[in-house]
Amino acid sequence: MITNTFIEKTKKKIARAEVVSFDIFDTLLLRPYLSPRDLFLHIEIDQCLEGFAFARREAELSARKKNPDKQEICYDDIYNEIEARFASAKEIELNWELMVLQSNPEMKILWDYALELNKKVIVISDMYHSYEDLSQLLIKNEFHAFEHLYVSSCYGKTKKKGTLFEQVFQDLQVKPQDIVHIGDNKKGDFRTPAKLGIQAILYKQVAHQFLAINERARRFAEQNVPSLGKSILVAMLAIRWRKQTLQQDSSQYWDDIGYAYAAPLAYGYTKWIETTAQQKQLDHLLFVARDGFLLQKAFEHFHCGEIKTSYVYAPRLLNLVYRLDYDKRNIEHAQPIVDFYSQKYADIRELRDANSLIKANDYHEFIQIHKLKFESYAKEMYADYHVYIDAIVNKQESVGLIDSKTVAFTSQKMLEDVLQRPIQGFYWSTFLPYRTKKYAFETFIPNNLNILDPNVFTKNWKFVELLLSAPEFSIQGVTREGQAIYKDKPSTDERIIKDNYAQIVQGAEMFFADVKAMFGQTPIYLEGQELVSWVNIFCDHPNSHDIKEMAEIKLAVDVSHRRSVPLFAMKTSWLDFLKKPKATLNLLKTITWRTPLQSFVLHMLKPVKIKSKQTKQIKINFFPYLKVRYFLWTLSLFKRFSVQLSLGDHKKHST
Repeated sequence: MITNTFIEKTKKKIARAEVVSFDIFDTLLLRPYLSPRDLFLHIEIDQCLEGFAFARREAELSARKKNPDKQEICYDDIYNEIEARFASAKEIELNWELMVLQSNPEMKILWDYALELNKKVIVISDMYHSYEDLSQLLIKNEFHAFEHLYVSSCYGKTKKKGTLFEQVFQDLQVKPQDIVHIGDNKKGDFRTPAKLGIQAILYKQVAHQFLAINERARRFAEQNVPSLGKSILVAMLAIRWRKQTLQQDSSQYWDDIGYAYAAPLAYGYTKWIETTAQQKQLDHLLFVARDGFLLQKAFEHFHCGEIKTSYVYAPRLLNLVYRLDYDKRNIEHAQPIVDFYSQKYADIRELRDANSLIKANDYHEFIQIHKLKFESYAKEMYADYHVYIDAIVNKQESVGLIDSKTVAFTSQKMLEDVLQRPIQGFYWSTFLPYRTKKYAFETFIPNNLNILDPNVFTKNWKFVELLLSAPEFSIQGVTREGQAIYKDKPSTDERIIKDNYAQIVQGAEMFFADVKAMFGQTPIYLEGQELVSWVNIFCDHPNSHDIKEMAEIKLAVDVSHRRSVPLFAMKTSWLDFLKKPKATLNLLKTITWRTPLQSFVLHMLKPVKIKSKQTKQIKINFFPYLKVRYFLWTLSLFKRFSVQLSLGDHKKHST
């Protein structure tokens, strides 16, 4: 059990005090934003009040300048200075504060402890809001039974000047040393009350505590320009972290992955889908298994319209085996077809056993020789698939299809063939746009480079595929009643992923619930590029716990799900190097994350990489598998030959 030293030390001071005083904002109550001003930006974006955030800040500054004799202004003073077109925001802002402010669980423990000891509990705040508004905020967040609420706007006195504390001394007839005050402002909550003799306790804001211990969140918050979605996501993670640290049982690793990564991706992607689908006036969205499982959940949680959703099976394998739609030169296409039919039908299994099939062309010729058999079985299964889809989709509906990424548009192609009409595709992004003019589709993040761009597909797309998966095995077919036909013997790797994904879903559902609790149905504006950056930071900055957990994860890389590779990391032992030294070393070279011992072994066994370019250039790279390029030096001889020496990361681009 981890002891919260702040709580324990503060409890001791509370026990000896007569009066316990709390600040409100960033102490008792937490805003789900990194900056309090982001609340104004959220209102501006959601309410289409262009310029409101800036105007609101300027109005407050103007009100303070016009009232130099007042220690504190009031809420009306601010809105008397704002442009008339923003007058409606006065009530919106109050309601917004009431909606988003959250109870700080750490302070709730101290609050309840003080009440248990029959201490006088008071609240004291330097704030322009009224007594009535702040009282409502406290009670809504279960901070009851306070004896007094001191608000600077009501008294015209402030904590920072010390005059509001002096008002407390006078009203309660209490000595300063008998008061414990807790708050987050260095001057108003610590230095000034301490000078007056109060036992002042400076509270570090929850978001600041979280950013101090979470490298990835800190990098994300500091990366590029601030944004509303980033502000909300990091603040939500901080609030969740604060709650978790106060619980006796720590959450599961995969719950956290679901909350911090899977859910934000699903939320951001599906909010874009919702907006685009409404613009296109679609009636029905088909979420393609398995990538569509969590996406459908996210969509249904936050969609307020009347668009219907269905979870449908349309994987690449079914397009291959039902429609015999394959590239004869690609063994990853032809072999799965033969394997599938051999497993399902005894006559094809006997024919296959009588042949030696090695290359793609061997499989293609086998299919062509026995074409009538394949086509007969395919027609029968495809007819069942028609019945399955026709039972889901109404003929009059305008339909959209949801998937992650695509190269050949196989799911869309097959469903359009079944429905006998065009449908609208929605993808995170796509490859080969010049081949896809025949399909109607939109992309969350356009892929203008037409490569596996890490700024579009992240630095490890397989990780995104894991996040947007489903707690079920890969399928081999679908009955006409819509029942998935799963593999007979799923691998150990698949079983591990299925079990872990159930926890990912659990964490994601917690995120969706928290978004609803904090914002209702108000969007939180998680944009595509921010989500890519967030995932890329995870890829680049693993901790030892990540490496340990991810070493168990291998994902399939073929359509039949028979061949899998490590997602980020792998387990190795000295026995692996003794039994399969070359294979183990090659795997170590390809994985993204390595333990310190794995890195040491790799650097010792592969200290140099030499590459020649015809007879004109030779590249010598020392410790090529370091993650950083430390130097690059090139020597040119008579402009005909060059030697390039470098230390570190051999993949880093050089000219």
